[in-house]
Amino acid sequence: MSVLKILLFSIIGLAGFYYVPQRYRKSFLALLSTIFYLQYSVKMYILALVCISGSWGLSFVIERAKGRCKNFFLFVGVVGIVGILIFCKIPGYYMPGENGDSIWANVVIPLGFSYYGLKIISYLVDIYMGRYGVVINFVSYYNCILFFPQIVSGPIERVDVMLRSMDQGMSFDEKMFGYGYERIITGMFKKMIISNRLNGYIEAVFSHPESYPALALWMGAFFFTIQLYCDFSGYSDIAIGIAYMYGVDTTENFKFPFLAHNIAEFWERWHISLSSWLRDYVYIPLGGNRRGKLRKNINLMLTFWVSGLWHGNGIHYIVWGGWHGILRVLCHSKQSTNKQHARIWNIVNSMFTFLGVMFGFVFFRASSLEISFIYIKRMFSNLSFSLSDIIESILPFTMDYTCVAYFIVICFFIIVLGIKEFMEAKKNEKRVAFGKKWTFFCAVSIILFGMFGGKSFVYAQF
Repeated sequence: MSVLKILLFSIIGLAGFYYVPQRYRKSFLALLSTIFYLQYSVKMYILALVCISGSWGLSFVIERAKGRCKNFFLFVGVVGIVGILIFCKIPGYYMPGENGDSIWANVVIPLGFSYYGLKIISYLVDIYMGRYGVVINFVSYYNCILFFPQIVSGPIERVDVMLRSMDQGMSFDEKMFGYGYERIITGMFKKMIISNRLNGYIEAVFSHPESYPALALWMGAFFFTIQLYCDFSGYSDIAIGIAYMYGVDTTENFKFPFLAHNIAEFWERWHISLSSWLRDYVYIPLGGNRRGKLRKNINLMLTFWVSGLWHGNGIHYIVWGGWHGILRVLCHSKQSTNKQHARIWNIVNSMFTFLGVMFGFVFFRASSLEISFIYIKRMFSNLSFSLSDIIESILPFTMDYTCVAYFIVICFFIIVLGIKEFMEAKKNEKRVAFGKKWTFFCAVSIILFGMFGGKSFVYAQF
């Protein structure tokens, strides 16, 4: 679903949301989420409704059950969600039928299932652990799971956090509304100007890595890393902004990940809602770091492999997860006590962390494991900065000599965004309003340079 469709739906919904009395707004929000999902698929909505209703009912059983029965009912709930997710991801591993075609050829991942499925699992586990009581009101639970701004690409908000926010909010707050507007404009800037403009280049280079010089492949890997960040964090900005405009406070999903000094810090800043979910519901239940260094490293590898399986339906996603697992196992976060040395090492470490992440994203973006290895091999084959290689490396932007202007424009906006985020990070505040000047700059840039016909959000497919 495109940015403009999501925004148009949200704006129309806002008019009705603030028109109805406050006591009916939860029900109205549930209606909006239902309509939003039904626009995509009736069959997928039925599955979502079954999962939501089933997990809500099961939570009461889990809370009241004792001993082995309690374990059994939790097992049923978790395996049910995980089983659906695995079944939908099987096509990527190609299991042939009698005619050589995949017997899962028509199976697709239901819209948002990877996100609301994890919400349901965390809710059932939290009820099992007694962290909070069951959600008595079905409409409240329905909103927590199927909240429409989060259904396409997250964030994966915890049910108790979402419920608390909805109970305390749902009323018009001018400051919150204005901040939400700023977040939406920033998200549109990232998506429509940077992510969408980079898409054509990335598609060309990753589709035929053997046809381009090594310099183009380095640029392709770099640009995809930037594109993925702008696409996903852009959607998170839009989703958080919409939630704020509806009076719902949500947690952040990105916190300047490319300023991380090591891979451990990177995962504390990148896709925070998923990282924290994997930590709390995979890594810690496996034993975390409580059973020695060897067991800790095994748990880290298993957790990152689960992350790879969640992200995509292909062997190359498992390799991507394993790559990050290896980097995390090798990660050491000790810092120099000398302030001058610390600054230098922070810069060096951030550069190496970015390179490690960038190489991993080659596996993430390539259509198969074979192509990812071809891509990486060619990155180190005859790397040259000759004039002909530079021209051939920039040409895929437009396939004519307007590519130079296109390249300069996209680099300018990437640099501007980088400077803005660096300055904002230095303020060291949880939430900093972007300011009217930045919002105005983004709005004008979107009008003049935005690509409105770009593809849907990258993370919507996971």
